[in-house]
Amino acid sequence: MLRIFFYFQYHIESLFGCFNDGRICCYGCWCCCCLYGQNAEKIDNHSKCLTHCCVYSLMSLLGCCCFIHAVKRGQLRDKYGLEESACGDCFITCCCAPCAICQETREMKVRGMINIFLFFKFISRSIICSKDIHHHQ
Repeated sequence: MLRIFFYFQYHIESLFGCFNDGRICCYGCWCCCCLYGQNAEKIDNHSKCLTHCCVYSLMSLLGCCCFIHAVKRGQLRDKYGLEESACGDCFITCCCAPCAICQETREMKVRGMINIFLFFKFISRSIICSKDIHHHQ
């Protein structure tokens, strides 16, 4: 499979842009641990949503979910080559966990759309080049 990555210096989505996508906003507000689990599964590609959801819920009861969330947020930054914000992952996940989880979801959604667009653009150019080569022979 062809993988095309674009590395941006900053997040495309704002931390407080929750209302940019109403579905994600509501999901993050009312079932934050489930949305965290889905994000974690997409970041890792080999982990299970339910496991992350349960661990996040348990850590929330103990008041320390921000620590595991900060680690996942760091993995997301590494995956897309994002700079850490001035506030830092731990501070953001402690003070604004639902906003951070929604931002991460929107970020992956937008970056996934960019990768799909670039993939189809690459394929269409390859087909055109292939037709030109066969046409000239």
